[in-house]
Amino acid sequence: MEDHLTTDFGAACFLVDLSNVVRNRTLGEPGLRSLRRLRLLVDAAKRLARDPDVKLYLVADASLRLGGRREFTDPADIRLLGRWVDRGLVEELPDADDRLLELCAYTGIPVITGDRFRGHRESHPWIQGNADDFLEPDVVNRNWRCAERRCTLYDTHKGSAALLPRVIGGVPHCQSHGTPLADDGPRTATVQLKLLVEGDVKARFTLEDGTTVKVGRAPGEGGISLHDLVPEHRTAGLSRAHVELRVTGGVVHVRDHSTYGTRWRSTAGKSGPGPWRKLGTAERQYHGGDELRLVEGVILARSGRRFPTELAQQWQRRRPLPPDTAGETRMY
Repeated sequence: MEDHLTTDFGAACFLVDLSNVVRNRTLGEPGLRSLRRLRLLVDAAKRLARDPDVKLYLVADASLRLGGRREFTDPADIRLLGRWVDRGLVEELPDADDRLLELCAYTGIPVITGDRFRGHRESHPWIQGNADDFLEPDVVNRNWRCAERRCTLYDTHKGSAALLPRVIGGVPHCQSHGTPLADDGPRTATVQLKLLVEGDVKARFTLEDGTTVKVGRAPGEGGISLHDLVPEHRTAGLSRAHVELRVTGGVVHVRDHSTYGTRWRSTAGKSGPGPWRKLGTAERQYHGGDELRLVEGVILARSGRRFPTELAQQWQRRRPLPPDTAGETRMY
């Protein structure tokens, strides 16, 4: 199960309200608290993302581990949870709700939770679809440095899995030391792509902002070659340079260069994947959760995580709901 946990929000497909999951007695495990419920969630996340290697970013209330030890069905769960916290695989906070909402707002990663966050709708009005209050300072595309020299929580120079800062009063703060962080320059934005062949993930690719890359059977220097990844019986309709991806200003574009055409669909809807449509030859945006069917059985999928630019565009298009709306909170 640990293979599906990540410390890198850039690799995560879902944010998970671990306290809510562990205490959710509708998930089939007996007892008040059980980590086995997380295993059931992992299996469901694999199916939802259609990714056997799906990655989850876990956030938990400190009270889950420290305040209800006797409620765990298996005492080994407490020791395992402690190891995960020590290794950074669980971000443990006095109150996980604010952090989950913060991460969702800044990264666009969907939240898995049964909590409707009714007590947080005033402090996080964007939950209600309020576009005016969503556009907060962009902490995702910047590197940050703690005043404490030994603190490496936000140091991307020592790996990509740097913690996303807490934002207090619009100012990024260190979670450990509670002090404001210094801006350490821009962080290179990246896009994650997955190649699925016959429903299985065969490879992952990362594109950086400001790049243009061709993908196909043999796209040439600088391109992503699928020749050794796609079985021979599927390569007949796969063009040498099948599609071209362009990443600029936090927006991903795709253009079809294939001989026989490419199909496109979105999988981000609440009712499941949409219908396949012709991509066409004009350049169009390639959003988080979109899939490109290059040939039958071969799909190039973009991860569900979106750039802040894309999040801003989505919220600007959405009509604000009345402030007293009492429906279920929707996480996007």
